[in-house]
Amino acid sequence: MQGIILQIRVNWKLVKIKDSIEIEEPNTSEDEVVSGEEILTLMEDLGDYSESNETLKLLEEENSIVHIQISPIIAAGTSDDMIIEETKNSISHVTLLCFSFSNINEIKITTIPLEMKFGTPGNINTVKYSQLGKFKETAFLTREKVLKIVEKEVNINKFESLYDNSFGVKGVPNSSMEKLIYNVDFYNKISKE
Repeated sequence: MQGIILQIRVNWKLVKIKDSIEIEEPNTSEDEVVSGEEILTLMEDLGDYSESNETLKLLEEENSIVHIQISPIIAAGTSDDMIIEETKNSISHVTLLCFSFSNINEIKITTIPLEMKFGTPGNINTVKYSQLGKFKETAFLTREKVLKIVEKEVNINKFESLYDNSFGVKGVPNSSMEKLIYNVDFYNKISKE
């Protein structure tokens, strides 16, 4: 199965707090490479992708580069325009998560959404997934370029400021984060070569 593929070099620390997560800022004084399993844990704990529903998978770990596969789930019957928008928004979202909770400098993301269909003849409770390959999207993104665009779009100069910490827990997206991830124009700007 294909999906979003991330090539990342990271250094972060994840702390689980009750049903929320707190992710401490990366230690930039060290050049530690985080394993693929640790990246899977980060993505699982953030809750958007999971190995159990096949939207998250470790593909490869070679030369300190981790490759993960991520696929957004799209409901059957969704219009082509909405699928394209969701595909691009998912790349923006994953990019901002990785830059916010790690010290990676660049990522390459390829996404192929999964269409979810409910029910089959004789069993309405079944769910079937199929890849929507015609909506494949690829972007190569750098921390410096994306941060410059974030600064211009929402007047924020560090990725950590995309989260509301007023509840004492890091990792709750604020309105600036939502403005970016639900805006195809933001994706078009960050993915432009």
